[in-house]
Amino acid sequence: MFLLKNVKRYLFRVIQKEKKPFFLIPFFFLISTFFSLGVRLRHLAYDRGFCKVHKLPVFVVSIGNIAAGGTGKTPLIQKLIKHLDPKLRLAVLTRGFLSKIEASGRVEKISDGKGCVLPVQYCGDEPYLLAKTTSVPIWVGKNRIESGYKAVAEKMQCLLLDDGMQYRSLARNLEIIMIDAKDPFGQKKFLPSGLLRDAPSRLHRADWIIANHVDSVCRYEELKKKISLYSLAPVIGMKVVVCDAQEVAGKKVGVFCALGRPERFLQTVRETGCSIVDHVFLPDHMPFGLNELNLFAKRCKDKAAEMILCTEKDWVKLSSFGCCIPVIALRVELEVVAGHTIWQEMLDKIEIFSNKGHR
Repeated sequence: MFLLKNVKRYLFRVIQKEKKPFFLIPFFFLISTFFSLGVRLRHLAYDRGFCKVHKLPVFVVSIGNIAAGGTGKTPLIQKLIKHLDPKLRLAVLTRGFLSKIEASGRVEKISDGKGCVLPVQYCGDEPYLLAKTTSVPIWVGKNRIESGYKAVAEKMQCLLLDDGMQYRSLARNLEIIMIDAKDPFGQKKFLPSGLLRDAPSRLHRADWIIANHVDSVCRYEELKKKISLYSLAPVIGMKVVVCDAQEVAGKKVGVFCALGRPERFLQTVRETGCSIVDHVFLPDHMPFGLNELNLFAKRCKDKAAEMILCTEKDWVKLSSFGCCIPVIALRVELEVVAGHTIWQEMLDKIEIFSNKGHR
């Protein structure tokens, strides 16, 4: 188990880098070629009608991406719920990646809008976090057609399909695609040579494109030109902002996270004014073991760190752990930087069509 975890960490670090170790390049190229071919054949099967697409009698909004990790789908879902929940009967359909529910093949409702009824190991870190921070029903399971029908049976008006871009067996009324403004096309290579899960040309399916990590209007305008090569969809620019940043500003901290793009979180911490004395990156969704955390905490304390910062997604997996220095989750949210009118138009359209029923 220990060896497997270390292999995963090594491969994670390698995939993150644009320059790969020479001896792995042919191996990665071969896997990427087959992966790319598989993706294209799968899309062709759906486009030609060889694979069935199920349509639900309610409004479905897909939130997805073309590159692995770090685009901010979970904060976007939180933001959409914040704006739409008072006006609509919303529910979230999510896979629960690497969870016991996913492995079992079952579909389970983990929240009725009043917190999570199951432990994080059972439902997955992202669904657990959504259940903890929002007030809408959440269904977890690999089969989102089944979970969709269960939501319909409970009179939901609008379903948010988490990580839905590649889940083509469920029809959607609107497609929102998120990209990382600092690397919009996943190094332009498929996994594991790069970070692409889908070809950039698939951006043409988007009704809206949301670019996260946009730090200026100038970058937003440059990004729109790049995106226009693949899609004419309206683009909204967003950035990550820290809630209550003053509570950690100026502190010496250690940082750990298990994200698809950990360097983005590190930059967010730096922007609060913290001094980072040490950090540890884990592959996306991987839990930090108690012994590992204690060793890291001691190392940070020896370097005069006052606390350890992690993401909310990481914190929910270890909130019961005790360390020699405090472990604090850095709460973040998305803020619209550019395209405010487009953002409001998108919210209005979701509300209007959800209230009118299936379209």
